[in-house]
Amino acid sequence: MKNILIFIIIACFLSLKLYADNRDFVDMGVRADNGDVLYWSTGDMILLKNGEAKIANYGGFGSRFGWGDVTGKVVGEDLINYGGSNPLYEISGNRNYDIARAKLGQPYRLPTYTEIDRLHKNCSQEFVKIPRNIKGVDENGVPIWLQGQWMWQHVIHTQRGSFGGWLSVKIDGLLVNVLSSEGKTLFEGLYDYSHGILKFSDFTLYLDMDKESIRDDKGEYFKKVSSQSTLTEICGYMLTSKINGNKLFFPTPPSYSTMNAGNGVLITNNNQDLSYWSGTLYKEDLRNAVSLVFASNGWGVVAQRRYSHFRIRAVKGGSDSANSLQSSPMIVDKSNSEVSFNDKGVSNDVILPKTNSKGEYLVKSIHWVNAFTQKEVGNKGDKWYYFKYDDDGNLIEVRKEFYQNFKYKAVETFTTINNRYQFISYVNGKQVLNSKCEFTFNKQGYMDKLYIYETSGTRVTTVGTLTYYDNGELKSIDLTSEEKGGNRYKIHNYEEYTWENGNMIKYHYTNDDNITQTFDIHYGNKANNTNINLSSLIKHYNSPYNEHILFATEWCGKKPNNLISYQDMKDDTFDYIYEGNLLKKINKKNSSYSKGYYLIEYVY
Repeated sequence: MKNILIFIIIACFLSLKLYADNRDFVDMGVRADNGDVLYWSTGDMILLKNGEAKIANYGGFGSRFGWGDVTGKVVGEDLINYGGSNPLYEISGNRNYDIARAKLGQPYRLPTYTEIDRLHKNCSQEFVKIPRNIKGVDENGVPIWLQGQWMWQHVIHTQRGSFGGWLSVKIDGLLVNVLSSEGKTLFEGLYDYSHGILKFSDFTLYLDMDKESIRDDKGEYFKKVSSQSTLTEICGYMLTSKINGNKLFFPTPPSYSTMNAGNGVLITNNNQDLSYWSGTLYKEDLRNAVSLVFASNGWGVVAQRRYSHFRIRAVKGGSDSANSLQSSPMIVDKSNSEVSFNDKGVSNDVILPKTNSKGEYLVKSIHWVNAFTQKEVGNKGDKWYYFKYDDDGNLIEVRKEFYQNFKYKAVETFTTINNRYQFISYVNGKQVLNSKCEFTFNKQGYMDKLYIYETSGTRVTTVGTLTYYDNGELKSIDLTSEEKGGNRYKIHNYEEYTWENGNMIKYHYTNDDNITQTFDIHYGNKANNTNINLSSLIKHYNSPYNEHILFATEWCGKKPNNLISYQDMKDDTFDYIYEGNLLKKINKKNSSYSKGYYLIEYVY
């Protein structure tokens, strides 16, 4: 009888433990690769300060990890640190490469590609806001009033004058985000809290329990600019299973843009793009692994660089099936798979931008952020370019937006009509009815004449003549502009281009003032996989009159194959920032003419 009672107690204990474990996991109705029930964790994985890991509470934000890194601490882009130089095709369940298995133990692991693909195929998705109930003190003893956004404004007095700035500290759950007034993220990660002292990175902050405020070690207090009540909304993507109706939530952490220091209002912008790793390598390109991506325009399965740092949603169940895949590291049996593949070996549901007939990614918009004018006029020194295409991926419209004299919003739209172009101009929301701009095209289908009329629409003030080599590469641009002053005068600029191996390697510049210059352009190994002539877009160095967004489009001939590394004795250098295989940002540095960066979005 005693043995039976002990058995019952043990059985009850195990069942309670199993239930407690399954509270943080949900069956979405999709099976593991071996047919077992597959449970998905309801929270992201978090790496703690001591190197251990835990699964975040429902709605909590997780840490980001590189693929194949079981320490969770590797940074940089050396792929040997992310799965090795000869990575396994499948690392799910392998404690040497799967951080979920290494940190959480068996049976936890990364999902495989086929498992996240089944989840994608059998769930609906919507972007939602859900309530989060918060007690007065959280499980770590941190007062709830600390949660939210804090700002510290300061003024530094020097002999050169007074300079102001601010520091933003955002505390959400276990994570803290620190942003400077220059828009630089100083720290993002976990914080330590003990007895009223908050520590993270090089920061130490002290809690004033009476004032419910925080201060630094010099006694300077922070001002709270966004309060967090006991009922807080969290934004994110909610999946609903089409099989059993169960739900799985993926939260999106907030990111911060700019602040109006005049009234203390902080403008926030939710970053709605996030990725979660699978344990599967992309077999067509060993540099990439497969991830589940949520974006504002959809969700799906994407191959991205292994050194990218994404979140992890652990699963359990079917681990034997996952481990068996490692015996054939580069083979996928398509005949027995539920997943439909394209010719590159990736699911047809992959979220990638649309391409044209040449396989180039179609750019939707480019935002030029002018670093020289940000301090004085904000974004009124910026430029925005938007592009539209027909069903075959051919460019049919270009829209340019900017501020005239840093004051008045201006919009110029160039649209194709019967191989000629219609031009529409707006200033401060009112159409300039008598503005006019026309183009003509040669037999190759490229623009050869550009006519820009003065405001009355009767007098041509700018004439551009473009010539091309027989293979479609741009040969020259001859641009004459008539300016108004005390007397009318003309500005004449001429550029001639030299090409080699599909890249524009030199351009020779001449004007009527007998100023002649030759600029050498040097290219790196990165290919330009977009449909925009990025060399033309970013090269406007000493030839601002020839800077025109149209010259960077397919209407003006072929584009260089590669991306510019530097030009003119390294006085103009560029950094290219990617998300996976997509170029998202170009930093322009060390230029005496222009400095800033380009933000690129694509058509999906």
